Amino acid sequence: MSCAAIILTCAPLRGWYTRERRTRDRHRQHPGITLKAGQLLVPGAIYCLADAKNGYAADHVVVRDNHLLGLQAGIVVSRIAGPAVSGNHVDGNGGGWYGVRVDDCTDARAEHNNLDEVFFAVHLSEGERNRVAGNRIDQSGVGITCTQEADLEVTGNTLQSCLVLGMALYVRGAVAVLENRVQNCGYALALPFGIGVFAEEVLQPSGAHLRIEDCEVLDTGVSADGSQVTTVNASA
Repeated sequence: MSCAAIILTCAPLRGWYTRERRTRDRHRQHPGITLKAGQLLVPGAIYCLADAKNGYAADHVVVRDNHLLGLQAGIVVSRIAGPAVSGNHVDGNGGGWYGVRVDDCTDARAEHNNLDEVFFAVHLSEGERNRVAGNRIDQSGVGITCTQEADLEVTGNTLQSCLVLGMALYVRGAVAVLENRVQNCGYALALPFGIGVFAEEVLQPSGAHLRIEDCEVLDTGVSADGSQVTTVNASA
């Protein structure tokens, strides 16, 4: 496999991976990677990234059907074309950082993942034509966020009990936010919102297009058990 798809491991973590031990050991033998037993590089993660210095490319890599538990950085794909992250279950147990992180990628797909108890469930940055679809997000700090994403599609996701906010998207180009369900999100802030989309180009003469359709935003600013309620009107 000519791909720097790395699983960085830390033996003393609780709630360890249940399906990745064989893959971890195989990548320890990868000629471009040096891992020492017991060495803490990052708290458990799956990284897929280009390594031009050593001649490795990770374009069109597929990361699927993994089960990640406990403290971790999550699944990260960076600076590659056409990655697919699907069918994964990431449970940070209240200490996870990312569920899925997509950095500077084109035509990436993050689809049908279950992401629980991490701070950033899905976060994208500096990419083009990426798609976030069919993910189920529960009890995270924030649901789906992005910065400087062009031509983004966010569709068919279910977000529940995201502490700070449901979606915050800073986008450009032609963007579609379709058929998402956001429930009981944003109950930790004085000014809560379920879905927020920020696009400078929309206010200027340009070819930008923003489409938001058929989204359900329910009980923003109210926790699922009703014990926490914000004191100001929520925004969609």
